[in-house]
Amino acid sequence: MPEPKVATVVGTGDIGKATMAALLRRGFEVYITDKRPEAVHSALAMAASLGAPDRVHAVSRAEALQHAHMYFSCAGQTTITPAEYDLLPNHAILVNCASGNHELGLNGLPPDFFAVHDPLARRDDAGKVHSTFRGMDVFVGDAGADEAIMNRVIRTDGGKEVLALRSGSVVDMGVDLPPEYRQFIVALLVASCLQAVHERKPELRDFDPDMQRFLITRGDSICRRSATVSRSRASRDCHGGTTPSRFSTQAADGGADLYSPRSPSRQPSRCRGPRGAPARESVGAGMT
Repeated sequence: MPEPKVATVVGTGDIGKATMAALLRRGFEVYITDKRPEAVHSALAMAASLGAPDRVHAVSRAEALQHAHMYFSCAGQTTITPAEYDLLPNHAILVNCASGNHELGLNGLPPDFFAVHDPLARRDDAGKVHSTFRGMDVFVGDAGADEAIMNRVIRTDGGKEVLALRSGSVVDMGVDLPPEYRQFIVALLVASCLQAVHERKPELRDFDPDMQRFLITRGDSICRRSATVSRSRASRDCHGGTTPSRFSTQAADGGADLYSPRSPSRQPSRCRGPRGAPARESVGAGMT
């Protein structure tokens, strides 16, 4: 556990607020930042309802980085890059709370980046990769696993040491997730739990292929029908049939920096489908 118990949460949507609440329960002081004022206000209201309004601070991104002894990225987009790691406190722990591997800016780097910035990384006889953080041995992943999801210790050009935890995955069940996707995810989770009940020891097992084929076939059929209905409704909305509802697109631009100015060429679509319909033009501005 880091000392002092101070953390930063970037992105205060559903996942960000849940992360903030979990940190408050563990006695943390929490700094929050989000481009959307309404999301910040919602998080502050939650903090007040939890009886901890004095332990949550809404600040600018620059100030949030200074307090990030633990940094939780909950935005669904890149929120920090390795070039900015020197702005963090030494021995900061970075946590990816979203489902993509680009939140912490460690994707698409030169092949020798980790060899240069973590020379203490080593592989043991069992194929496990270890490194050293705060003088302690830490396990960062399996040598045979996809490098894109391995945890990493980064030693910055400024002499700081940070631990990046990026191998987790979050299921966002927020209101902006299309209902057919939500149902499909729930089906996968339930089927996985049912399979796990029959296992005899803790280990990683492949998802049952017959169940996988059934769910994919069934889910594809449902999504195709939903897409057909959504296109029909979206066409009616565009031509004055009904009032379009808000639809929040999320990280559809491939993980552009959340805090970069939006390109003039990337403008929101004038016509968006009803809630649950696929957006036909992404704006890359949403947060989970």
